[in-house]
Amino acid sequence: DPVLRLSKEGKLVFANLPSQDLLSAWEIEVGAPLPEPYCQMAVDVAKSGQPVDVEATATETIYALSFQPSEDGDIHVFGRDVTSFREARERLNRMANFDRLTGLPNRNLFNDRLGQTVGQAKRDESTVAVHLINIDNFAEVNKTLGLAAGDKILQEAAERLQLGIREPHTVARLGADEFAVIQIGPRSANSVASLAQRLMDGLSDTYRVDGETVRVTSSAGIT
Repeated sequence: DPVLRLSKEGKLVFANLPSQDLLSAWEIEVGAPLPEPYCQMAVDVAKSGQPVDVEATATETIYALSFQPSEDGDIHVFGRDVTSFREARERLNRMANFDRLTGLPNRNLFNDRLGQTVGQAKRDESTVAVHLINIDNFAEVNKTLGLAAGDKILQEAAERLQLGIREPHTVARLGADEFAVIQIGPRSANSVASLAQRLMDGLSDTYRVDGETVRVTSSAGIT
């Protein structure tokens, strides 16, 4: 693991061999100050006597760095490769918040964003509309064409919904054939109805699945 020794001014005094990846990324050698913000961190630790933990990236490796004060006034930095941990955490976060089939936010993330959006709307005295959209008789589509074909339709439906909205609106898959769109700041009931119709029209167009043309319809509710 990387081990560095720094002067109280943030200059590199010593670096062990595993630190070379960091030094290359920072483009420094012994005797040079660390790049910001790490140099200032060393200065702050020297002044306060309190350790500071931070992360740094070198090429494709993520290091957890702990800046520790010492009795001689120098700063010791101990590093640890946390790349695998971060990647695992990001995978878990994605599994918890995004639909695996379509890549859209799932119900969990949708509820979180809706809560934030409604709270912001109350503070701004603005408006929010929620569109709940279903593909009609989707169980029959699965039964007739098979689950694999149904999945392809859901994936394309998700793409069409994303194309039908703009930032900062949110489109999510709540489950099965149920989608939802958070429309932020609609100016009138007509703009809400217009978006709902545009989304349904997009979903109700034909789909090409394994060489077959499939037509579905959709329904929407607005709150």
